[in-house]
Amino acid sequence: MTAGAGAVYQGGSISLATIIERLLDMARQLEDMTVASKQLISDFDPNAIQKVYKQNIVVGKERLEEMKTTLYDFLARGRIEIIDMSDYYMRLAMLLVRVGQKIDAVVYRMLMISSYKDEVKEDTISELGRMLATLEEALYNIEESIRRLERVVGNDHNSFRMLESSLEKVRKAEEAADAEYRRMLATIVSEYSSKPGMLVLFKDLADNVEDAVDIVYDASDLVRILGLAMYSMKVS
Repeated sequence: MTAGAGAVYQGGSISLATIIERLLDMARQLEDMTVASKQLISDFDPNAIQKVYKQNIVVGKERLEEMKTTLYDFLARGRIEIIDMSDYYMRLAMLLVRVGQKIDAVVYRMLMISSYKDEVKEDTISELGRMLATLEEALYNIEESIRRLERVVGNDHNSFRMLESSLEKVRKAEEAADAEYRRMLATIVSEYSSKPGMLVLFKDLADNVEDAVDIVYDASDLVRILGLAMYSMKVS
């Protein structure tokens, strides 16, 4: 596979299908981790958080690393048509792993905050819930955009428009996350100014959620580059 407009794509390439499936597995793993994180914020129960952290988050992060390594190995042995774009696939996989690391940091800070659970304010829970929902929305749409990649091959204009629609939703999620981050900061400064330990923990937590959405947005740029390359190909 080459990025040039004159490239020829052998229809139904098992190599491309395998790459996309590996990336989809990573995106789905991240969505599962985010959903598990959202379910913890209602009461900040330390036992529940510790269980989810060990069984869902740590294990999920390890799986992401394994999936990335598997994809890298596949690309190293890949057929000639995937070689020229392999760097973009590898960078995309690396960004998805980084999102997993950010989710890990979020839940670990939840675990630390759980020792102050009786002092957690309802407004903070609401703001955090919105931020995690936005991360989930961004991940859903990055998954959808990855799923659409193979369909845009060979100047399929309708499929490319659908790809762009999913990527635009990622951009909007990133904008929403910025606004939610600012509201979260205002909330925690207002509610925990006399509790510096909690303020710092919630600030770190909010930073990591926003960072995760930013990384998903960076991943969407790579998906767009891959989509443009595939859209310009000729199908043999």
